[in-house]
Amino acid sequence: MILIPVGLFALAGTHYLDHRAHALAGNHLASARIYLEQQRGHVEKYLEQQVLTTNLPTLLAERTPKQTLDEVLATRADAARLDFLIILDQSGRVIASSSGTRTGTQVPVGFVLREALNGVLTSSYERLDGTTLQAISPRLADRAGPARQPAAGPPVAPLGLLISAGTHFPLTNEHADAVLYGGILLNDNVGLIERLRDVVFPVSEGAPRVDGVTALFLAGRQVATSLQYPDDPD
Repeated sequence: MILIPVGLFALAGTHYLDHRAHALAGNHLASARIYLEQQRGHVEKYLEQQVLTTNLPTLLAERTPKQTLDEVLATRADAARLDFLIILDQSGRVIASSSGTRTGTQVPVGFVLREALNGVLTSSYERLDGTTLQAISPRLADRAGPARQPAAGPPVAPLGLLISAGTHFPLTNEHADAVLYGGILLNDNVGLIERLRDVVFPVSEGAPRVDGVTALFLAGRQVATSLQYPDDPD
């Protein structure tokens, strides 16, 4: 007679814990999604401001030397914590770049860049292959590569997960048609993934510390993981 109530309680308790775990997981995923959407909005807004309210169009109209344009883009990319910021012509060839990419380099046209070339301000998550990343910046291709290559079999190619945005410069006769394209590479992005962990596992006064781990995956590949700290000896 005692075993039946105990068994029922155990089943009910397991169901409650499973429900709680699913609810917590859902909340964590929602927090992560909101944070990443905020980052996407930030990138889009920043690029829009650069073509509308800064002197970038004037620098283009004055045919500013590429080295100077590169330095301006690098400074502004750093200020906005972007991994790249590029001005391209209507055929997708580089005019100037925050990473110093050679003039005339052809950047393969993906969704965001295509929309920008068509005059539409766009931001999105993008999955870019090694060829595209290499054209944007060799540093991005290096970061998007695997931590180590397999001992046997073909090498694993870089694959990048980005939050990117693109927008067209205002149409004018003073300079050639051009677009501004920029974004954040999520691969091995320690600062972003650590901030994401703080959002998902917030620390509140008086509450026990939860050293959760956050990770981003792309096509079955782990592209970013938060740091794991040793257990507190106390």
